[in-house]
Amino acid sequence: MTRILVFGGTFDPPHIAHTSLVEEAMLHLECDKVLFVIAARSPFKKSHQQSSAQDRLAMLQLAITNCQWATISTIELDRGGTSYTIDTLEELQQQSEEEVNLTLLIGEDQAASFDQWHRNEDIQKIAHVVLLSREGSFSDRFDCIPIEPIALSSTEIRALVQRGKSIDGLVIPSVAAYIDEHNLYK
Repeated sequence: MTRILVFGGTFDPPHIAHTSLVEEAMLHLECDKVLFVIAARSPFKKSHQQSSAQDRLAMLQLAITNCQWATISTIELDRGGTSYTIDTLEELQQQSEEEVNLTLLIGEDQAASFDQWHRNEDIQKIAHVVLLSREGSFSDRFDCIPIEPIALSSTEIRALVQRGKSIDGLVIPSVAAYIDEHNLYK
């Protein structure tokens, strides 16, 4: 049985916390690999214009180039429309050639809105849901992974680029070069 840590997002852009914290979580949970799932459109992120799916996929591919433990699923991009986690988890199970044990990694902001997620009870039947918690926080609903957080968000990175500020050290150099070359977030 393969133990897969599923981590979804828009990855617009993917940053160093996406890879470093997720790797720590994978090791802590003794999973075999991480599956990054790119959302076509999140039902909770309607406030900003997303980069194209092609750009987000290309940046995520660059971000995990040296992460042999990570793969990318385009299942939600291929499906199109609004991305619901339950649909993705069910499809991942059906597509797997072997028996898989799915663990879904979420952040505190996602945990706070989990009751609003489409078919959230079914998500917990299919996958073990774990919370990447900030220091000192806890959940009576989800298992918490005690990892030192990195205060960084894609929203902050987009804002820095828009203002012409440096994003060195926030994304890997090849992602920064891609953002610059494709004139993203300006």
